[in-house]
Amino acid sequence: MVLLLSQLVKGDGWLDAHAYREKWGDNALRGPSAALTKGITRGAKAGWWSPDIPSPLRPTTPDPSKGWSKTGGYYLDDERLPAFRAAMERYGQENRGGFPDIE
Repeated sequence: MVLLLSQLVKGDGWLDAHAYREKWGDNALRGPSAALTKGITRGAKAGWWSPDIPSPLRPTTPDPSKGWSKTGGYYLDDERLPAFRAAMERYGQENRGGFPDIE
């Protein structure tokens, strides 16, 4: 999850799913995106936010050249990007000054 979110922040709200899969493996996006969905559901059940809260990540439509079920990328909208950027900066400060890099 940290890797996915850090790459979204570094990409100013965009993550190229093809490049991510090339670097981290064909199934690399399955775990983090599922964990985020489960976290949103748990928070709604705990009463932290509305059950209607949308996911902060929006997948693009699948890229037909990469396979029928695979998304081409993820967007984190401009409204939420500052909060995620601040969270990743804090994470970096608490974890020896950095976070995972895709480059």
